[in-house]
Amino acid sequence: ARRCWQALAAVEEIRQRRLGVVSCLVLSELPEPPASPPRPPAGCEPLLRCVTPSSRETAKAAHRLLAGWSLAPDKKAALRASAPPPDGARGKAGSVVTPLGECFLASGEARMPAREVSSPLLLGSELKEMKERRLPSAGAS
Repeated sequence: ARRCWQALAAVEEIRQRRLGVVSCLVLSELPEPPASPPRPPAGCEPLLRCVTPSSRETAKAAHRLLAGWSLAPDKKAALRASAPPPDGARGKAGSVVTPLGECFLASGEARMPAREVSSPLLLGSELKEMKERRLPSAGAS
């Protein structure tokens, strides 16, 4: 009961400060995950394979949060994987993320990370482009 009170207090604090969206999972109440994750779209891997849970409870939480997600190597592959299947085809689109943090949701929504956020995952050309935009050229007066 004490832990539930702490979780509710944390949710209320985040709501009052308008820090974002928050949810709470009671780990002891989550179902056991299946033996293998859902099959990802072609060219992708299950995002769950990128997570190493530290306990049975965190494994259940990871499955609950990531089971419908796949990791694609790039934006092009993610767009293909998240597209709805052609009319008459079996299966459904899944949510896909790239190593750069680009999210393509099964609903058709795309979310991109802020361009100005520094990240070790930025490609060299993108990093160079950002620097060039910030620094005036040597020939400018």
